[in-house]
Amino acid sequence: MRLVKTVRSDRARILIALTLCGFLCSFYRTPTVKAAPGDLDLTFGVGGKVTTDFLGGTDSGNAVAIQADGKIVVAGQAKNFPSIIAGFALERLNTDGTLDSTFGNGGRVVTLFMLPDPFGANATAEAVVIQPDGKILAAGQGTVGGGLKFLLARYNVDGSLDGTFGADGKVAAEFRFGITDGAFALALQPDGRILAAGKSDLFDHTFGLMRFLPDGSLDTDFGIEGKVTTPFGTEAFKGEAHGIAIQRDGRIVLSGFQLFPPRMAGEFFTADFALARYNTDGSLDTTFGSGGKLLTDFGGTDFGDEVVIQSDGKIVVVGTAFDGNPGYFALARYNPNGTLDTSFGSGGKVTTANTAITGAVGRALTIQKDGRILVGGNSSSGFTVARFDAAGNLDPTFGSGGVASPSFHEFGDTALSLAIQSDNKIVAAGTARLSNIVVDFAVVRYDFASFDLCIQDDSTGSLLRINSTTGDYQFTSCKGFTLDGTGALNKRGNVITLQQNGPDRRVLAKIDGSVNKGTASVQVFSQGTTVTITDRNTLNNTCSCGAH
Repeated sequence: MRLVKTVRSDRARILIALTLCGFLCSFYRTPTVKAAPGDLDLTFGVGGKVTTDFLGGTDSGNAVAIQADGKIVVAGQAKNFPSIIAGFALERLNTDGTLDSTFGNGGRVVTLFMLPDPFGANATAEAVVIQPDGKILAAGQGTVGGGLKFLLARYNVDGSLDGTFGADGKVAAEFRFGITDGAFALALQPDGRILAAGKSDLFDHTFGLMRFLPDGSLDTDFGIEGKVTTPFGTEAFKGEAHGIAIQRDGRIVLSGFQLFPPRMAGEFFTADFALARYNTDGSLDTTFGSGGKLLTDFGGTDFGDEVVIQSDGKIVVVGTAFDGNPGYFALARYNPNGTLDTSFGSGGKVTTANTAITGAVGRALTIQKDGRILVGGNSSSGFTVARFDAAGNLDPTFGSGGVASPSFHEFGDTALSLAIQSDNKIVAAGTARLSNIVVDFAVVRYDFASFDLCIQDDSTGSLLRINSTTGDYQFTSCKGFTLDGTGALNKRGNVITLQQNGPDRRVLAKIDGSVNKGTASVQVFSQGTTVTITDRNTLNNTCSCGAH
């Protein structure tokens, strides 16, 4: 049963409608629900969107993760205004988008580091993962003792700090100088060891990677006392890792960017996508790229961000390409040895130049089970998610021409992180900008399946949406409980029934198009409950939570 990462430091950051089956239009007068991939999921939040304020200032939802029970955890920063105090901020949402009152203070947690240190009141979480035991691990950067450090915090399932991790649930770590270090990416190894990647201020910024034991102490078996730094050439300066992925064989891939001196007159600097791969002990993997490192140039100033490893071992990186333009989404795909995959885009590279996506900055990346690639960021349309097929083409079956841009406010919004639920729905987290000084956490959920039939209870508003071709269905009580699945369809004249008898549920629905009525029974064995739907007039359904 399915229950259901603005500007980064030293870096410029950022439908095909399914047609109704012809004979159904002839036989059924039930109102249609055109929920296509990329459409907002109307059972989530308000019209598919949720915004959350923490301290009345500039909040940023930088990273999102989905718990095993379907609840959504978003991590970032909460900053008071006009105060400079800022801390790790976490929220947990129920499956319907409401704040989970069992987590922290009404669903929200703010963590300050090293107070009363006067320099310890500025921290931001950039990444979050859910451990197998349900504990929540966040990593980022913050000012401690006069310099920026790698910061980590671990939380119990109720949002309280885990006292078995670091010092009262918090860890601060630094490289050689500890002035401008910071973590932007986080990964959990199968053995419970923790990898955090970002920047090290070794003279100028380089890739910085640390490994911690499950208790938060540095793993001295990794690199030099748990730390690895990776410069990209003698002329390079200001390199940062913003993505991390662990291969099946345990090798570690970091992605990000590397700045270089200007290549031509008039340039302040130039930048390339940068990747590095490491062995399990932290040494560079010399079978990858050139001595374990590689750079990719899109022809201008290019900033790499997140990385994902496909099921076939190929490596995909997202970022932004600037070439005398406002910016494009940029993707590169590499073979396992680090060479560009020429079957992807043009010579292994894709940008959204010459598309409807303008002024874009690519920040987030994930890959669906079918191999299609989701990219998040912002564009001239604000908060933006785009989908590409496995060959690197914009997928016209998603949103409008491959792009979904739900607007929150006129000042511009950004998608910073993506996650896919077990039911394949897409969750995007980021920021909703109300003004130049007021910014909230923003979370959006997109539908996956297409439903053309709907029945809704006359009293409670509970609803069941059905795809009359595939048998896919989605039930929601409109009170935080949703159930998705696929049943068997039977069509006789104007009557259509859907039935599923599974080990965890029994679902039976009937719609009679001749009299515009419908009924359903949804029984969940683990909860020992049965929910029924009685719909005496299918023509007046809203097929969304709220008014019915």
